[in-house]
Amino acid sequence: MKYYLPTSLFFLCILFFYSCDSTPPTNPNPKELGVVFPDASYTSVIAYHFEDLEGNPIISKEGILNPTIKKEKVLSEEEIQVFLKTINDPKTYGGLYTRCFKPRLGLVFYNEDKAVAHISICFECSQQMAFPQIKAYAKAPQGEHGYSEAGFRKLTSFCHELGFGQCGE
Repeated sequence: MKYYLPTSLFFLCILFFYSCDSTPPTNPNPKELGVVFPDASYTSVIAYHFEDLEGNPIISKEGILNPTIKKEKVLSEEEIQVFLKTINDPKTYGGLYTRCFKPRLGLVFYNEDKAVAHISICFECSQQMAFPQIKAYAKAPQGEHGYSEAGFRKLTSFCHELGFGQCGE
């Protein structure tokens, strides 16, 4: 009986030792960490003013364009670069957000007629949904994936310059 406690402790220690996962972590898929958007070759970019109150993005998982489109505009190279500079800038992110997600602005990057990347922006809740995920957004601190004040101003200004409505008024 006097060896019962030390023997039990010995077996518990062995159990804990072998239950620990000592294998080194595998490297995550770089795409999971985000990319410099759009991370694909494209021939044109179209901006869409749409109003999906159910929280659906501009392009569905099935590759179908959202049916709530109100207006669209083919972007110039200068407009594309302004947008990409903003959306890939880590300073665009870091603000708080709410969970409503009713996107109003969508941009689709096309290679010929095929959508290769897209982003949907909700100005009400300061969130976005993008494919592929944007590195600057993915690296924002936990709980701060909303737009920063400066990022929000740049995106709403961009939306207004396109001649769209519901740009975060």
